[in-house]
Amino acid sequence: HLYKKLSSFINDRQSDSDQEADVNKEKFENVSIEKLNLKSLYYYLYENQLFEAFPNVEIALRIYLCMMISNATGERSFSKLKLIKNVLRNTMTEERLNNLSIISIENEFFKTLNFDDIIQDFANK
Repeated sequence: HLYKKLSSFINDRQSDSDQEADVNKEKFENVSIEKLNLKSLYYYLYENQLFEAFPNVEIALRIYLCMMISNATGERSFSKLKLIKNVLRNTMTEERLNNLSIISIENEFFKTLNFDDIIQDFANK
């Protein structure tokens, strides 16, 4: 939907200078906008210095590209909480739940730990 609007905007763009419109049109003739993903479209506009011509498109693309990251982070946290806090562990404290969720989310780091050293350190205290 965004591709169609952007293509329409570029094609329908009225310019004070016909030469400026021709330059912008030439930049987009070699690119199939519909085949670009949004990240590639953002980089294409950046590399061809077209953000000055389309400032609102730049803002919309930046907002859209940032929203996906924050949304995925929240979904990952809730997914891990759902796995950790099941029916059997409904009575755990908030602190324990937080600690288990950190361990679950950062599991790659915890896989590298040597538990023998941790147990020995705990026993020495």
